[in-house]
Amino acid sequence: MPRPLLLAWGQDFVDEVLDHLDPDVDLDVTLGAPTPDQWRQAPLVLADTRALAGTHHLPAHAHLVLILSGSLASERAARHLASAREVFPGVDVHAWPNGADAVRTLVAAASVADRRPEVRVGVIGGHGGAGATTLAVALAMAGIHDGRRTLLIDADPLGGGIHQRIGPGVVNAPGGLHVVEWDEPSRVAGQDWPARTLAQVAAEVKVVNLSRALDAGQLAAAAMCDLVFVVAAAERNERATRRVLCELTESGIPFALMPFTRHPVVEYLVADFATPTPGQIPFHPRSLNADGRVQYLPGCPLLTLAGELLAEVPALAAAAAV
Repeated sequence: MPRPLLLAWGQDFVDEVLDHLDPDVDLDVTLGAPTPDQWRQAPLVLADTRALAGTHHLPAHAHLVLILSGSLASERAARHLASAREVFPGVDVHAWPNGADAVRTLVAAASVADRRPEVRVGVIGGHGGAGATTLAVALAMAGIHDGRRTLLIDADPLGGGIHQRIGPGVVNAPGGLHVVEWDEPSRVAGQDWPARTLAQVAAEVKVVNLSRALDAGQLAAAAMCDLVFVVAAAERNERATRRVLCELTESGIPFALMPFTRHPVVEYLVADFATPTPGQIPFHPRSLNADGRVQYLPGCPLLTLAGELLAEVPALAAAAAV
């Protein structure tokens, strides 16, 4: 089983940390930049703030903890911490050695936990009003109710605001969703902000609600996903759905088609694009309120489907890539 990773600037930092941890603790230690495999596979990363310069090319880690060494002068420490938080917003920070007890607990938990790999999925409508936003919210809810840190990005500038589709008490509650919406700062940040948010914000489940316009920024975010779910009542608008599937295919992005019925048009699309169809979107699920908000109701077909889809993403992505 992969071990927690201690990422250090120098040997002095390694000695300082190990002196305050249990003597039998089993860590992988790296001085300088880690390899991408080390970074991804580590169940927990303990990082010296001075060593993070070598991680700027890596995606956010869902279990990254910064250790602020007591040996640093306060002004230098503040600079290192500010720089780290620009790259990894919201990261946990522990001063050393005062935070040794908390870090010791995290290391012990990570050493025995069977943590699942990060899942990234995109959701896009094959045409207007297809229900893509509803599925995106359902996937995010399935993530948090599975006990996983979940990020939901609304990258659709034509959307009506994803907060309006989420039931009460889910966003900003303990263990709730981290939601990033398309807003004025997003427009100022440029087309690539969804992809940058995917890379920089740490979570175990990441769901992106994409625009069917599929400009360069949307395609960049879609390409960072393990799989894109295309939601479509294809019999209503085959041409629009086919255009979305063509653009994803030309960009080499794996996708799965999520229809409402097994209409002959759906069968034609499945044959033409060799796409998996892991399920059908249920009509009028109990978890969908009259105002369009999705609430978590155990046993509801929509939420059950969303949980199954998250679990099947690796297999679906492999099938879509064949």
